[in-house]
Amino acid sequence: MRSALWLLALASCSESSANSVKDPFAKPPPVAALSVEIGAVTLADDCAPKDAPAGMVPEEAAPPSTPAAPARRAPGYRGHCDQTTMQLMIKTPASFKAGTVKIKKVELLDADGKLLQTLAARNPRAWKNTTSYLPWDEKVGPSAGINSMYDLASPDWNTLTKGRWNAHSKKFQVRVVVEIGNASKTVTRQAITAARLPPPVPT
Repeated sequence: MRSALWLLALASCSESSANSVKDPFAKPPPVAALSVEIGAVTLADDCAPKDAPAGMVPEEAAPPSTPAAPARRAPGYRGHCDQTTMQLMIKTPASFKAGTVKIKKVELLDADGKLLQTLAARNPRAWKNTTSYLPWDEKVGPSAGINSMYDLASPDWNTLTKGRWNAHSKKFQVRVVVEIGNASKTVTRQAITAARLPPPVPT
């Protein structure tokens, strides 16, 4: 009887010891993942003339919880023009290696997710010094938090809504495929309404 109890205790001790030893082949706990979110989208016009100087942009909104950005207009901009834009919020974990952001595709969808048009992205900027968006080389490193903005080509309102005046009556989605380093992210923002045009000014 004593022998049986001794063997049982030995087995229990051996099991406890085995559980306390770390498995050298066990995967390490996951670290915070790369995060990409669409902060905001403005569906409107394409305001930049073809000969606009680099870095000159229409008036634009600031990221959340920051002061409004001052207007920066290039010669040749129309008196009132809302630029089609998107804001991307990018966060990288400490384990992330330096990489470059590449906007692979920006797709305009209807409310049901049907593809309507592909919108070209240009003029990357990042919010710096909490004063304004400034030209950005799209490079990111580890533990980074970046609020960025891109100008987009205007949707073809004549085809989609029979004119810009009717655009705000419909809902849209924007789907963006982003490549950062070796990682690819697809993010979508839903329930987007086109910016309203101001009422015409009597002349």
